Amino acid sequence: MKFNHQYTRSHQDGFTLVEIMIGLVIGMLATLVIVQVMSVFETQKRSTTGTADAQTSGGIALYNVGRELKLAGYPLMPTGFPSVADSPLECTSLNGAADTTNITPVLITNGVAAAGVSASDTITIRYGNSLTGGIPRTIGAAPVGRAISVGNNFGCQNDDVVMITNGAACAMTRLAPETETPAAVTGTTTVNLMSTEIVPAAAVAGADLSCIGTWNTITYAVVNGNLQRNGADSVAGIVNIQAQYGISTTVNDNQINAWVDATGIWAPTALAL
Repeated sequence: MKFNHQYTRSHQDGFTLVEIMIGLVIGMLATLVIVQVMSVFETQKRSTTGTADAQTSGGIALYNVGRELKLAGYPLMPTGFPSVADSPLECTSLNGAADTTNITPVLITNGVAAAGVSASDTITIRYGNSLTGGIPRTIGAAPVGRAISVGNNFGCQNDDVVMITNGAACAMTRLAPETETPAAVTGTTTVNLMSTEIVPAAAVAGADLSCIGTWNTITYAVVNGNLQRNGADSVAGIVNIQAQYGISTTVNDNQINAWVDATGIWAPTALAL
């Protein structure tokens, strides 16, 4: 028996080649629009994210530098400075030399411009860590050997860095470690210098002696887009540091009324406050 299958016209209909091509064009246009929108969005996102990252990196860098700047000069600044006499910050010589930069609390080295772009400055910060604030005590008599007689040695510890101030002449030396004989602190009125230290000329009767603990020298600089602390990367994404000294045009006045670059008389060759 032979069956005669008949199909309706609608069952035989489909997409023509023209319809398929039109659909592909519409799809490609939609895809192009979507890609363009995503590209613009990504550009804005990268710009916003980059700005936020730069602000974050800058804030962290400023916090790190500012935190140690607050320690600068400790404990060389006695209570009552700048009116107090014979402050270590007024020294004109250190260990017999005219260069006093080793006790400068803050030292800025001005960057040398290259290709019209201001080069990054370098900031050096120095401070001690004495728990007693480096209380000055008077040297009672001329040293005997490595032993220096003081009114009291309260707060002095073995291996401390010692600042001796005699008017404008200063000396930085070091107490003996605990392993040496005699150790740094003996009794209550004597301190002993390390065996490798020479008794400074400033250590005379009537001069001031202060135990300032460990003397830290911290240098911040920008290298290859990173803020470095003593040569080790500290904060990434830092392009440049520009620093200035805040100065007073009135002698012995703590009020800052001018900002200057570290050039000319403010170059790092003398004590800078």
